[in-house]
Amino acid sequence: MGTQFSWFYDLLIAAIVLGITFRCVKRGFVSSVVGLVSVAAAFVIGIILSGFLSAMIYENFVKEQALRHIDSSIGGMVGDTALSRLSGEVDPSQILIGGEPLSAIDITPDTVGKIDIDLRDVDLSRTGIDLSDIDFFGIDAEDLTSIDAGRAVLTSPELAESDLGTLIMAKVLTGTMQESEEFEAVAEAAQAVSGFLPQLTGAGGVNDAVSKVIVSVLESTETGIAAAILDNLIAPVILIPLRTLIFFIFFVIICLTASFLTKKLSVINRIPVIGSVNSFLGFAVGLLKSAVIIFVICIGLNILITLTGNNIIFLNTMTIEESFIFKHIYNFDLISFTL
Repeated sequence: MGTQFSWFYDLLIAAIVLGITFRCVKRGFVSSVVGLVSVAAAFVIGIILSGFLSAMIYENFVKEQALRHIDSSIGGMVGDTALSRLSGEVDPSQILIGGEPLSAIDITPDTVGKIDIDLRDVDLSRTGIDLSDIDFFGIDAEDLTSIDAGRAVLTSPELAESDLGTLIMAKVLTGTMQESEEFEAVAEAAQAVSGFLPQLTGAGGVNDAVSKVIVSVLESTETGIAAAILDNLIAPVILIPLRTLIFFIFFVIICLTASFLTKKLSVINRIPVIGSVNSFLGFAVGLLKSAVIIFVICIGLNILITLTGNNIIFLNTMTIEESFIFKHIYNFDLISFTL
Protein backbone atom coordinates (compact mmCIF):
# COMPACT_ATOMS: atom_id res chain seq x y z
CA MET A 1 0.00 0.00 0.00
CA GLY A 2 2.06 2.88 -1.34
CA THR A 3 5.31 0.95 -0.88
CA GLN A 4 6.54 2.19 -4.24
CA PHE A 5 6.99 5.60 -2.61
CA SER A 6 9.32 4.32 0.12
CA TRP A 7 12.20 6.21 -1.51
CA PHE A 8 10.63 9.46 -0.33
CA TYR A 9 11.54 8.77 3.30
CA ASP A 10 15.21 8.23 2.47
CA LEU A 11 15.15 11.35 0.30
CA LEU A 12 13.65 13.26 3.24
CA ILE A 13 16.60 12.24 5.43
CA ALA A 14 19.09 13.36 2.80
CA ALA A 15 17.35 16.72 2.39
CA ILE A 16 17.28 17.35 6.15
CA VAL A 17 20.94 16.43 6.64
CA LEU A 18 22.13 18.54 3.70
CA GLY A 19 19.96 21.52 4.60
CA ILE A 20 20.83 21.64 8.30
CA THR A 21 24.55 20.94 7.89
CA PHE A 22 24.84 23.68 5.23
CA ARG A 23 23.13 26.11 7.57
CA CYS A 24 25.39 25.14 10.46
CA VAL A 25 28.51 25.60 8.29
CA LYS A 26 27.36 29.13 7.53
CA ARG A 27 26.63 29.82 11.18
CA GLY A 28 29.79 28.21 12.52
CA PHE A 29 30.56 26.02 15.50
CA VAL A 30 29.65 28.26 18.44
CA SER A 31 26.26 29.40 17.23
CA SER A 32 25.53 25.93 15.84
CA VAL A 33 26.36 24.17 19.09
CA VAL A 34 24.06 26.56 20.95
CA GLY A 35 21.36 25.63 18.45
CA LEU A 36 22.10 21.93 18.90
CA VAL A 37 21.97 22.18 22.69
CA SER A 38 18.67 24.04 22.54
CA VAL A 39 17.12 21.50 20.14
CA ALA A 40 18.44 18.54 22.16
CA ALA A 41 17.26 20.10 25.42
CA ALA A 42 13.87 20.84 23.89
CA PHE A 43 13.64 17.24 22.70
CA VAL A 44 14.55 15.66 26.05
CA ILE A 45 12.47 18.06 28.14
CA GLY A 46 9.53 17.66 25.77
CA ILE A 47 9.70 13.84 25.98
CA ILE A 48 9.93 13.80 29.79
CA LEU A 49 7.34 16.46 30.59
CA SER A 50 4.87 15.40 27.92
CA GLY A 51 4.75 11.89 29.35
CA PHE A 52 4.28 13.12 32.91
CA LEU A 53 1.74 15.85 32.13
CA SER A 54 -0.36 13.81 29.67
CA ALA A 55 -0.61 10.92 32.16
CA MET A 56 -1.57 13.31 34.95
CA ILE A 57 -4.26 15.01 32.83
CA TYR A 58 -5.62 11.65 31.69
CA GLU A 59 -5.75 10.09 35.16
CA ASN A 60 -7.24 13.16 36.90
CA PHE A 61 -9.59 14.60 34.31
CA VAL A 62 -10.36 12.05 31.60
CA LYS A 63 -10.19 8.42 32.74
CA GLU A 64 -13.16 8.21 35.10
CA GLN A 65 -15.49 10.10 32.77
CA ALA A 66 -14.42 7.99 29.80
CA LEU A 67 -14.89 4.77 31.78
CA ARG A 68 -18.41 5.79 32.85
CA HIS A 69 -19.29 6.70 29.27
CA ILE A 70 -18.06 3.37 27.87
CA ASP A 71 -19.72 1.41 30.67
CA SER A 72 -23.06 3.13 30.08
CA SER A 73 -22.73 2.54 26.32
CA ILE A 74 -22.06 -1.21 26.45
CA GLY A 75 -23.07 -2.31 29.95
CA GLY A 76 -26.63 -3.15 29.01
CA MET A 77 -25.49 -5.13 25.97
CA VAL A 78 -22.85 -7.47 27.38
CA GLY A 79 -22.70 -6.90 31.14
CA ASP A 80 -20.85 -9.53 33.20
CA THR A 81 -20.43 -12.29 30.60
CA ALA A 82 -17.93 -14.96 29.64
CA LEU A 83 -16.25 -12.33 27.50
CA SER A 84 -15.29 -10.27 30.53
CA ARG A 85 -13.88 -13.38 32.24
CA LEU A 86 -11.30 -13.98 29.52
CA SER A 87 -8.99 -11.44 31.13
CA GLY A 88 -6.29 -13.15 33.16
CA GLU A 89 -7.88 -16.60 32.91
CA VAL A 90 -6.87 -17.64 29.41
CA ASP A 91 -3.40 -18.29 27.99
CA PRO A 92 -3.62 -17.89 24.19
CA SER A 93 0.01 -18.96 23.77
CA GLN A 94 -1.11 -22.57 24.39
CA ILE A 95 -3.24 -22.71 21.24
CA LEU A 96 -2.48 -25.55 18.84
CA ILE A 97 -3.15 -25.25 15.10
CA GLY A 98 -3.24 -28.53 13.22
CA GLY A 99 -1.65 -30.11 16.28
CA GLU A 100 1.32 -27.74 16.09
CA PRO A 101 2.29 -25.01 18.60
CA LEU A 102 2.15 -21.37 17.53
CA SER A 103 5.93 -21.26 17.24
CA ALA A 104 5.64 -23.57 14.21
CA ILE A 105 3.27 -21.24 12.34
CA ASP A 106 4.73 -19.33 9.41
CA ILE A 107 3.97 -15.66 9.96
CA THR A 108 5.99 -14.28 7.06
CA PRO A 109 3.95 -11.41 5.58
CA ASP A 110 3.25 -11.13 1.87
CA THR A 111 4.22 -8.14 -0.25
CA VAL A 112 1.44 -6.00 1.26
CA GLY A 113 2.19 -6.96 4.86
CA LYS A 114 -0.59 -9.54 5.35
CA ILE A 115 -0.36 -13.03 6.86
CA ASP A 116 -2.90 -15.68 5.88
CA ILE A 117 -3.42 -18.36 8.54
CA ASP A 118 -5.41 -21.58 8.23
CA LEU A 119 -7.66 -21.92 11.30
CA ARG A 120 -9.65 -24.97 10.24
CA ASP A 121 -8.17 -27.14 13.00
CA VAL A 122 -7.66 -25.15 16.21
CA ASP A 123 -7.26 -26.67 19.67
CA LEU A 124 -8.17 -24.38 22.61
CA SER A 125 -8.23 -27.10 25.27
CA ARG A 126 -4.87 -26.08 26.75
CA THR A 127 -5.61 -22.35 26.97
CA GLY A 128 -7.50 -22.59 30.25
CA ILE A 129 -10.79 -21.31 28.84
CA ASP A 130 -13.63 -22.18 31.24
CA LEU A 131 -15.77 -25.02 29.90
CA SER A 132 -18.82 -23.36 31.43
CA ASP A 133 -18.20 -20.31 29.24
CA ILE A 134 -17.69 -21.94 25.86
CA ASP A 135 -21.40 -21.96 25.02
CA PHE A 136 -21.23 -18.17 25.04
CA PHE A 137 -18.68 -18.37 22.22
CA GLY A 138 -20.70 -20.91 20.24
CA ILE A 139 -18.31 -23.79 20.95
CA ASP A 140 -19.41 -27.32 21.87
CA ALA A 141 -17.30 -29.12 24.48
CA GLU A 142 -16.55 -31.99 22.12
CA ASP A 143 -15.29 -29.54 19.49
CA LEU A 144 -12.87 -27.68 21.76
CA THR A 145 -9.89 -29.67 20.47
CA SER A 146 -10.77 -29.28 16.79
CA ILE A 147 -12.47 -25.97 15.99
CA ASP A 148 -13.00 -24.99 12.38
CA ALA A 149 -12.65 -21.20 12.27
CA GLY A 150 -11.90 -20.99 8.55
CA ARG A 151 -9.03 -18.71 7.60
CA ALA A 152 -7.81 -15.47 9.17
CA VAL A 153 -5.78 -12.62 7.78
CA LEU A 154 -3.44 -10.79 10.14
CA THR A 155 -1.32 -7.75 9.36
CA SER A 156 2.21 -6.78 10.32
CA PRO A 157 0.99 -3.78 12.41
CA GLU A 158 -1.35 -6.10 14.37
CA LEU A 159 1.54 -8.44 15.17
CA ALA A 160 3.63 -5.46 16.24
CA GLU A 161 0.96 -4.48 18.79
CA SER A 162 -0.27 -7.88 20.03
CA ASP A 163 1.17 -11.38 20.26
CA LEU A 164 0.20 -14.08 17.77
CA GLY A 165 -1.75 -16.21 20.26
CA THR A 166 -3.96 -13.30 21.36
CA LEU A 167 -4.77 -12.35 17.77
CA ILE A 168 -5.59 -15.95 16.78
CA MET A 169 -7.71 -16.46 19.89
CA ALA A 170 -9.68 -13.32 19.04
CA LYS A 171 -10.16 -14.40 15.40
CA VAL A 172 -11.30 -17.88 16.44
CA LEU A 173 -13.77 -16.65 19.07
CA THR A 174 -15.11 -13.98 16.72
CA GLY A 175 -15.80 -16.70 14.16
CA THR A 176 -17.38 -19.20 16.55
CA MET A 177 -19.46 -16.55 18.34
CA GLN A 178 -21.43 -15.92 15.16
CA GLU A 179 -23.13 -19.25 15.82
CA SER A 180 -24.22 -18.12 19.30
CA GLU A 181 -27.14 -16.00 20.43
CA GLU A 182 -24.80 -13.59 22.22
CA PHE A 183 -22.94 -12.44 19.09
CA GLU A 184 -25.48 -9.74 18.31
CA ALA A 185 -25.08 -8.21 21.78
CA VAL A 186 -21.28 -8.21 21.54
CA ALA A 187 -21.46 -6.80 18.00
CA GLU A 188 -23.73 -4.00 19.19
CA ALA A 189 -21.30 -3.23 22.02
CA ALA A 190 -18.39 -3.13 19.56
CA GLN A 191 -20.33 -0.81 17.25
CA ALA A 192 -21.17 1.44 20.21
CA VAL A 193 -17.45 1.76 20.97
CA SER A 194 -16.65 2.39 17.29
CA GLY A 195 -19.00 5.37 17.49
CA PHE A 196 -16.27 7.30 19.32
CA LEU A 197 -13.36 5.18 18.03
CA PRO A 198 -13.94 4.91 14.24
CA GLN A 199 -10.68 3.06 13.57
CA LEU A 200 -12.01 0.13 15.63
CA THR A 201 -13.97 -1.00 12.57
CA GLY A 202 -11.53 -1.99 9.86
CA ALA A 203 -12.04 -3.52 6.44
CA GLY A 204 -13.78 -6.51 8.07
CA GLY A 205 -16.56 -4.35 9.47
CA VAL A 206 -18.24 -5.48 12.66
CA ASN A 207 -16.16 -8.68 12.81
CA ASP A 208 -12.98 -6.60 13.02
CA ALA A 209 -14.53 -4.51 15.78
CA VAL A 210 -15.56 -7.60 17.78
CA SER A 211 -12.10 -9.12 17.31
CA LYS A 212 -10.39 -5.97 18.60
CA VAL A 213 -12.67 -5.88 21.65
CA ILE A 214 -11.74 -9.51 22.42
CA VAL A 215 -8.04 -8.67 22.01
CA SER A 216 -8.42 -5.77 24.44
CA VAL A 217 -10.04 -8.05 27.03
CA LEU A 218 -7.37 -10.76 26.63
CA GLU A 219 -4.58 -8.20 27.08
CA SER A 220 -6.18 -6.31 29.95
CA THR A 221 -5.14 -6.54 33.58
CA GLU A 222 -8.34 -4.78 34.62
CA THR A 223 -11.70 -6.31 35.52
CA GLY A 224 -14.58 -5.77 33.15
CA ILE A 225 -15.00 -5.15 29.44
CA ALA A 226 -15.33 -1.37 29.77
CA ALA A 227 -12.00 -1.08 31.62
CA ALA A 228 -10.30 -3.35 29.07
CA ILE A 229 -11.59 -1.29 26.15
CA LEU A 230 -10.57 1.94 27.85
CA ASP A 231 -7.02 0.80 28.67
CA ASN A 232 -6.20 -0.96 25.41
CA LEU A 233 -8.24 0.87 22.77
CA ILE A 234 -9.39 4.28 23.97
CA ALA A 235 -6.49 5.41 26.20
CA PRO A 236 -3.84 5.36 23.44
CA VAL A 237 -6.09 7.43 21.18
CA ILE A 238 -6.43 10.03 23.94
CA LEU A 239 -2.91 9.93 25.35
CA ILE A 240 -0.91 9.93 22.13
CA PRO A 241 -2.38 13.17 20.67
CA LEU A 242 -2.32 14.80 24.11
CA ARG A 243 1.31 13.88 24.70
CA THR A 244 2.21 14.99 21.18
CA LEU A 245 0.61 18.39 21.69
CA ILE A 246 2.43 18.94 24.99
CA PHE A 247 5.71 17.75 23.48
CA PHE A 248 5.59 20.16 20.55
CA ILE A 249 4.55 23.08 22.79
CA PHE A 250 7.66 22.63 24.94
CA PHE A 251 9.85 21.89 21.91
CA VAL A 252 8.83 25.08 20.07
CA ILE A 253 9.04 27.35 23.14
CA ILE A 254 12.55 26.20 24.07
CA CYS A 255 13.83 26.41 20.49
CA LEU A 256 12.45 29.91 19.98
CA THR A 257 13.90 31.08 23.28
CA ALA A 258 17.39 29.95 22.23
CA SER A 259 17.19 31.30 18.66
CA PHE A 260 17.95 34.91 19.67
CA LEU A 261 21.22 33.95 21.38
CA THR A 262 22.22 31.75 18.42
CA LYS A 263 21.95 34.67 15.99
CA LYS A 264 24.11 36.91 18.16
CA LEU A 265 26.96 34.37 18.25
CA SER A 266 27.32 34.20 14.44
CA VAL A 267 29.72 37.20 14.58
CA ILE A 268 32.53 34.79 15.60
CA ASN A 269 32.62 33.41 12.04
CA ARG A 270 34.09 36.74 10.84
CA ILE A 271 37.32 36.30 12.82
CA PRO A 272 40.24 35.26 10.48
CA VAL A 273 41.46 31.60 10.76
CA ILE A 274 39.07 30.96 13.66
CA GLY A 275 36.22 31.52 11.25
CA SER A 276 37.25 28.61 8.92
CA VAL A 277 37.77 26.18 11.80
CA ASN A 278 34.52 27.38 13.28
CA SER A 279 32.68 26.57 10.05
CA PHE A 280 34.20 23.07 9.83
CA LEU A 281 33.15 22.26 13.38
CA GLY A 282 29.73 23.68 12.55
CA PHE A 283 29.40 20.95 9.93
CA ALA A 284 29.92 18.26 12.60
CA VAL A 285 27.37 19.89 14.86
CA GLY A 286 24.98 20.05 11.90
CA LEU A 287 25.07 16.27 11.57
CA LEU A 288 24.10 15.84 15.23
CA LYS A 289 21.36 18.45 14.96
CA SER A 290 20.00 16.69 11.86
CA ALA A 291 19.67 13.48 13.86
CA VAL A 292 17.58 15.20 16.53
CA ILE A 293 15.31 16.82 13.94
CA ILE A 294 14.83 13.48 12.17
CA PHE A 295 13.81 11.87 15.47
CA VAL A 296 11.25 14.64 16.00
CA ILE A 297 9.83 14.01 12.51
CA CYS A 298 9.67 10.28 13.29
CA ILE A 299 7.62 11.04 16.38
CA GLY A 300 5.19 13.07 14.31
CA LEU A 301 4.90 10.27 11.74
CA ASN A 302 4.41 7.70 14.48
CA ILE A 303 1.50 9.71 15.85
CA LEU A 304 -0.12 10.24 12.44
CA ILE A 305 0.15 6.56 11.55
CA THR A 306 -1.33 5.56 14.91
CA LEU A 307 -4.26 7.96 14.65
CA THR A 308 -5.06 6.99 11.06
CA GLY A 309 -4.99 3.28 11.78
CA ASN A 310 -1.95 2.64 9.56
CA ASN A 311 -4.30 2.54 6.58
CA ILE A 312 -3.38 5.62 4.55
CA ILE A 313 -1.51 5.07 1.30
CA PHE A 314 2.15 6.10 1.64
CA LEU A 315 1.66 7.02 5.33
CA ASN A 316 1.97 3.55 6.84
CA THR A 317 4.55 1.23 8.36
CA MET A 318 4.61 -1.08 5.33
CA THR A 319 5.90 1.75 3.14
CA ILE A 320 8.44 2.81 5.77
CA GLU A 321 9.71 -0.77 6.10
CA GLU A 322 10.60 -0.72 2.39
CA SER A 323 12.95 2.25 2.84
CA PHE A 324 16.70 1.62 3.14
CA ILE A 325 17.72 4.02 5.91
CA PHE A 326 14.62 5.68 7.34
CA LYS A 327 13.12 2.41 8.66
CA HIS A 328 16.06 1.91 11.05
CA ILE A 329 15.56 5.37 12.57
CA TYR A 330 11.77 5.05 12.71
CA ASN A 331 11.95 1.67 14.48
CA PHE A 332 14.45 2.92 17.06
CA ASP A 333 12.96 2.57 20.58
CA LEU A 334 13.44 6.26 21.32
CA ILE A 335 10.64 7.32 19.01
CA SER A 336 7.99 4.74 20.00
CA PHE A 337 6.46 7.58 22.05
CA THR A 338 3.73 5.46 23.66
CA LEU A 339 2.93 5.01 27.34
